[in-house]
Amino acid sequence: MYINKLVKNVVVSCGPIPAKLDSVKYLTNVFKGGLAFETAKRLAAAGLNVTIVKWERTELPSAIESWACNDIIRIVSVSDVYDYFKWFSNNATNYDAFVMAAAVANLAPTHPYDSKFPSHLYKEGAKFNIEFTIAPRAIDNIKKKNKRCCLIGYKLFDADTDEELIS
Repeated sequence: MYINKLVKNVVVSCGPIPAKLDSVKYLTNVFKGGLAFETAKRLAAAGLNVTIVKWERTELPSAIESWACNDIIRIVSVSDVYDYFKWFSNNATNYDAFVMAAAVANLAPTHPYDSKFPSHLYKEGAKFNIEFTIAPRAIDNIKKKNKRCCLIGYKLFDADTDEELIS
């Protein structure tokens, strides 16, 4: 693996990063971060200082957990998309490279419930509205604060045809 000698400290974001709906419910996706965790492992094996940022409920693969116990990889756990954004805002200038591979929630409830959603107040089949806002984007903030870093962003796209996906 070729590594630029100027790159020493790397962050890899892994797994889902959800938006909080209430004290026990989150909006997330099915991604577990397998490729991102493997990327972090390979970067650490190449001699880089690697920090993984993940959701606090995402399980670490056993190899990563072992490396974290031996201080080869540093683990940062965040509680939701806003905590994730805050961590990257506070650390945007502390790293040479960022691999933004987490599946970050881009929609967040505008007014999440402080406690559990009061479902007991509704009858089965009742409808209610939840207003959403576009969540802040850590990658955009890193671009502003650390213009000289190596920044790699993963983005999942979907399309009906290969041609449409490529375009």
